[in-house]
Amino acid sequence: IALQWHGQIRYITDLPLAYFYALMVIDPRAWKRIDAADQAIVSQLMRDAFVKIGAQNRKDNAAALIALQKQGIEIVTPSAEQLNDWQQKTRQAGAVYVEKAGISPAMLQRAQALLNDYRRSNGQ
Repeated sequence: IALQWHGQIRYITDLPLAYFYALMVIDPRAWKRIDAADQAIVSQLMRDAFVKIGAQNRKDNAAALIALQKQGIEIVTPSAEQLNDWQQKTRQAGAVYVEKAGISPAMLQRAQALLNDYRRSNGQ
């Protein structure tokens, strides 16, 4: 909505194509200077903060979708066959990431396993 693309479209396919990830990194040298009790506190606070951010993002995305529908944009749900085709293309794109972006195959496999576990545990 912020980029105003909705003024140029009439349809949205109900299919997430890509996820954007964010992370916070603490230099290991700085981390080692913090005692273990404080490391545990920082870790817990960051976990809690990212859970809240994720929940807020999901709420904002749902509200944005409703706003788009109120603007007359139609949500199109792909068939099972189309969904399968998109998922195949996603796997192919993953292979390109491994080859071109320097992501190790092990990292990609681990990320996919975590995503699959999450989807199973959330009924997706």
